[in-house]
Amino acid sequence: MRTPTMTDFHIALTPIDKFYFGGDMTFPVGNDKNDAFNTKFSSYIIESTYFPQQTSLLGMLRYLLLSNSRYFSNGRIIDKEGAAGLIGEQSFMVNEDGHRPNDYGPVLKSISTCRLQTLDTNGRWNDLNVIPFDDRLNITFDDCRSGNINGFPRKIPWNSGYNPKTTGIVHGFRPVGEKQPVINMEDIFEKDTHLGINRNIKTGKTEDNALYKQVCYRLRKNYRFGFSVKINEAALSQLMPDIKNFKDFDGQIVSVGGDGSRFVLSIGPATDGSATSRPNESDIRAIVLTSPSYLDAEDAAIASFTITEIVPFRFIRTNVRTTKVYDIVHDRNSRSVLYQLYSAGSVFYFESSQDSAEFRKRLEAKNEFRQIGYNQYILK
Repeated sequence: MRTPTMTDFHIALTPIDKFYFGGDMTFPVGNDKNDAFNTKFSSYIIESTYFPQQTSLLGMLRYLLLSNSRYFSNGRIIDKEGAAGLIGEQSFMVNEDGHRPNDYGPVLKSISTCRLQTLDTNGRWNDLNVIPFDDRLNITFDDCRSGNINGFPRKIPWNSGYNPKTTGIVHGFRPVGEKQPVINMEDIFEKDTHLGINRNIKTGKTEDNALYKQVCYRLRKNYRFGFSVKINEAALSQLMPDIKNFKDFDGQIVSVGGDGSRFVLSIGPATDGSATSRPNESDIRAIVLTSPSYLDAEDAAIASFTITEIVPFRFIRTNVRTTKVYDIVHDRNSRSVLYQLYSAGSVFYFESSQDSAEFRKRLEAKNEFRQIGYNQYILK
């Protein structure tokens, strides 16, 4: 069977205003405070994550294709067969029985990890990489190996001025391929906090415990989000005759995330976004995650020492044939179970290059996660 020709495009997302990317919690839904959903998943203080989930970017692209097609009108799918043939039947799924790639139709093949980009003095947009969690720690593999007790080192020669008990893991970014000072989170993201009071929809009266707080973010000047996508333009023009090529979507306003934060979408040629470098692999004793990554407990146990953080991961499950309302408020059952991902920046050290190779093999075996920009890494 002939493999379709795929074209790589770079997509930039520039926020129009503040944005909110949902995490594991939402505001209470309805008026019943004892409702099981509210008890488990709601809070009166919620804060945006810094990055959109990769599933949100996937959903944005699938909706972009669908809403510009003849299979969609007035906010609804009018041709379920046609819609399934364009964007696939289902949204992201975890295929734990074999970790197969998902089918998102013939047009959209995969997307890369979302990165921050910064504008330099020459007018070029450059990717930023998350710094490894051991970036400011003077750790060598021999240090980890010699002091290892049940996976935790007895003694680490910390850099002068860094106290792990008070500072913890340091988060920040660097331009790709450049040894420059770390760009801190507060230099990129600006908080935008909104306070409000909930009122009963029917009576208009103030609810008990009505005060709520939502923390959104803004990107400071000369920053934006960027990622790449693989598109089959032959299939695109066949299924969407009014679209000459994928770049026709350039300049559109798109919504990303549960609150529908709006962004200007820019499309250009993709740069080399390969996440995995290949130095002499016989010397590899550590890897750094460049995206959130899904690992089983036995996968992570291959490492002899780790510096990691965990991030919660849920996603909305939809099906073009059965889903009627694409809104978590109205369809609570669309929420997936909770998964735990290892955060970008996490570092894994290994006893041998063979262990490192086995670990990378297992990372890459999660095909449905790799397909949408998760489980990416660099060799250290």
